[in-house]
Amino acid sequence: MGETRQSELPAKAAPEAVQEEKKAIRKHCRALRMAMALEEREQASRQMADVILASREYREAPVILAYIDAKNEISPAGIVEDAWRQGKTVAVPRVHGKTMDFYRIQRWEDLEPGAFGIREPRPDCPLVDISQGLMLAPGVAFDRTGRRVGYGGGYYDRYLAAHPQLTVWGLAFECQLLEQVPAEETDRRMDQVVTEKGFRRDSI
Repeated sequence: MGETRQSELPAKAAPEAVQEEKKAIRKHCRALRMAMALEEREQASRQMADVILASREYREAPVILAYIDAKNEISPAGIVEDAWRQGKTVAVPRVHGKTMDFYRIQRWEDLEPGAFGIREPRPDCPLVDISQGLMLAPGVAFDRTGRRVGYGGGYYDRYLAAHPQLTVWGLAFECQLLEQVPAEETDRRMDQVVTEKGFRRDSI
C-alpha cells in the first residue's frame, strides 16, 4: 500500500463537479480496498486498533460510537471488544429512512441484518444519544486535512450536524488516504484520520 495507490484527483468548486469527483473517488478507492487480501485487511485493522487503544482520547472516553464494517472496510472490531472489556458503552448505527441513530450493543449477538446489507442493533437495544464523546466513522476516502468522502447517503453528515460537539475520527486503510478530496459546505471534517500507519491528519 505505497504511493502508487494514492490518487491525486484535484478538488473542484462547483457542486456538480464535486459530486462527479466524489463518484470517481468512490470507484477508485473501493477498487483498492477490494484488491487487498483478507490477511492484509485483518493485519491493517489490528494495527489501526492498536493506535487507537493507546490514545488518551480512547482511554478517557466512557462511550464509543463505532460502526459495523462491511464490504471490505477497515474493521473496528478489536476496538469494540476492548471497549466492552473496559466497561465502556459501545453504540453502533441503525438506519431509519434517511436518518440514523446509535444503539448500545453489549455483544455481537445484539446485531441483526439491516439496511444496505450491514448488521444493525436489534430493536430492543437502547438508544444512545450523547452530545460529547468519541465517534469512529467509516468512509471511502480521506485526506490529511480531515476531509471525508462517504458513501453518498449523507447519514453521517446529518447526524454530525445534529451532534456538533462529538469528536470524530475517520478510520481507513492507508490506501484510502488521498492527497486531496473534494468537500461541500455540509461535509464535516474529521478531527483525526487513523490508518494502520497511525494518526494521519496534519496538525491544525
